[in-house]
Amino acid sequence: MSGTAIQEVPSSIQSLTKLIQLELYNCTKLKHIPTGICKLKSLSLQDCSELEAFPEILETMEFLESLLLIGTAIKELPPSIEHLDGLQHLNMFNCKNLEMLPSSICNLTSLQSLGLSSCSRLDKLPDNLGNLKSLKFLAVGGSAISQLPSSITCLENLERLYLKNCNLMEIPEYIGCLSSLKELVLGGNKFESLPKSIKHLSKLEYLSIRECNMLRSLTELPVALKRLEAINCKQLCQALPDASEFKLCIHSKCHKDLKNHQLDQFDIYLLGSEIPEWFTYQRPGSCVNIPVLRQTLSSMSNGLLVSQALCIETISDDVCNA
Repeated sequence: MSGTAIQEVPSSIQSLTKLIQLELYNCTKLKHIPTGICKLKSLSLQDCSELEAFPEILETMEFLESLLLIGTAIKELPPSIEHLDGLQHLNMFNCKNLEMLPSSICNLTSLQSLGLSSCSRLDKLPDNLGNLKSLKFLAVGGSAISQLPSSITCLENLERLYLKNCNLMEIPEYIGCLSSLKELVLGGNKFESLPKSIKHLSKLEYLSIRECNMLRSLTELPVALKRLEAINCKQLCQALPDASEFKLCIHSKCHKDLKNHQLDQFDIYLLGSEIPEWFTYQRPGSCVNIPVLRQTLSSMSNGLLVSQALCIETISDDVCNA
């Protein structure tokens, strides 16, 4: 039924007791779905841009595991959402009209992933967020959320936390209590420093502080960290970490500071159309020869990665019409 002009799902769908998956992707005229959704395991209403309300759940529904409301016009979820006992995945990415979440959503004890990125009007998470004991993934990037509830410390199974572009002025110390966290994305925020407690994230492997323009210094980082992405942190160049245990990803303007750090591996992002003068090997044309000693190759356990960058120049309409 995806992509059709359907405006309403008939209530008779409740009689389809063996229906377990319903996809209504991109039904842009859909405005209503019935309260009874049979024994569905998966319901997708992605990009149903006219759908403004999710129906009340009149009785416990233990079968529904995945609910995709991406790109809908829903303003709020009904408190009865808690009756979706078996729900594991809820994605409301890009729901621009979503303004609040009911506290009852935190009674979904089976919920493993909650996607709220680009919900630009959502400015608060429920205070009882910590009740989501099974939650492994939480994404609120691009929302209006400026503060995390302290109950987040109770999310002992949370592995991935995405807080990109949330206008966070500070990262709370209690974030260090997220003992299972493996990925933490903090890019595009306005904090000046990271909390000291971040070193206690013993399982953290990936940390992104990309485009945190106010960040001035880095505290001690977790020992398990494998990749630090610090691109366009304009005030951070003089405070790069001295470590060799992880891969550092930085902006080209910070290259001089790398001389003071013993890093086994790092990426540098170059903006512009010219090879920097500080590159040792360069020449005109499309070919560059880089001599590599045989013993160097034999010691490279991961091999040698060779890549290329392509520059595509656009042609104006005037040229095309000539």
